[in-house]
Amino acid sequence: MSEMPFGSYIASLRKLRGKTQKDLAEALHYTPQAISKIERGEGSLPLDSTIECCRYLDCSLDSLYQRELPPAFFDEAKDHFDPAALGES
Repeated sequence: MSEMPFGSYIASLRKLRGKTQKDLAEALHYTPQAISKIERGEGSLPLDSTIECCRYLDCSLDSLYQRELPPAFFDEAKDHFDPAALGES
């Protein structure tokens, strides 16, 4: 399991999917401010909302709790990866 905080992991998955906090908030019936708090670790999602979050982000509950990126995310992300952004050539 990754050491990444749960909220940060949700933010990473959301960004990999090209979604905004507003998009996720609407899907979960939350405010963007509530999503921001969750992503900063200042709030949490109840189980039913966590399950809906998994559906929206197309990941399993297991992978979300273990902070594992599904292979599909790597396939999608590699098309948008810019090694120059990391200072690599």
